[in-house]
Amino acid sequence: MDALLEVRDLKIAFDSPRGVIRAVRGVSFSICAGETLAVVGESGCGKSVLCKSLLGLLPHRGRVAG
Repeated sequence: MDALLEVRDLKIAFDSPRGVIRAVRGVSFSICAGETLAVVGESGCGKSVLCKSLLGLLPHRGRVAG
């Protein structure tokens, strides 16, 4: 079955006056029709940043890192 959403090795970084902050490091997953994905983790681990990046809603200082 083909994936509706596929993410491979996603990395997100923020530029700050103190240097680069790596908020998400190497997240991969795929979701097919009829499947559900739950993103869980500690406070501050990057759940919201991950979701915002998928929706194109990262703040101007955030970027998908290579």
